[in-house]
Amino acid sequence: MELYVFNEELLNRKQSKVLYNTFVDACYLPKPVSSELYDTSENGIAKQVQSYFKDELIFYHSLIISNVLVKTTLSMHGKLVADSCISFSFNDNQIKYGLIRAIVRSKEDTVRLFIEELAEKKPGSSRINFKIHDEQFQLPNIFIFKCSKIFYIKHPQFILKKHAVICKPGNCVTVLEYPNLKDSS
Repeated sequence: MELYVFNEELLNRKQSKVLYNTFVDACYLPKPVSSELYDTSENGIAKQVQSYFKDELIFYHSLIISNVLVKTTLSMHGKLVADSCISFSFNDNQIKYGLIRAIVRSKEDTVRLFIEELAEKKPGSSRINFKIHDEQFQLPNIFIFKCSKIFYIKHPQFILKKHAVICKPGNCVTVLEYPNLKDSS
């Protein structure tokens, strides 16, 4: 139990509620950012997400929900997208993978994630398979997807897991699934 408590303290030190001091819609939010940081062209992220709402939106790069930090792809560094790949509950029995493109808050204090779905190139092709000595193996917890340009608006409570991700040229995304949300940070 002592080791568990120590590990939890180490994992929790990465998030600072000093920076995330606004509590709205079950989420801790940092200071807002300008919508101008997002693509404001006709088909850009800012315009797309705004089309779902009547009032003006407030944009954020990150939030904390249930002690888990998630970020948008806009706050990525290098080839890795930090804390922006998630699996989420799509409906009662369906799970989808996606990248968080924007985090917004409306004037009515509802927080929503603007998520781009990650899709399989061909149905059933997202898993990595290999053969050794005439025996077929499948790697668990590693998936290969492509960005789909299909977007969803979801409340952060629909997040099931956060994943590590590697973005590759050609719209290809490798998703690494870890056992829990904190491990994938």
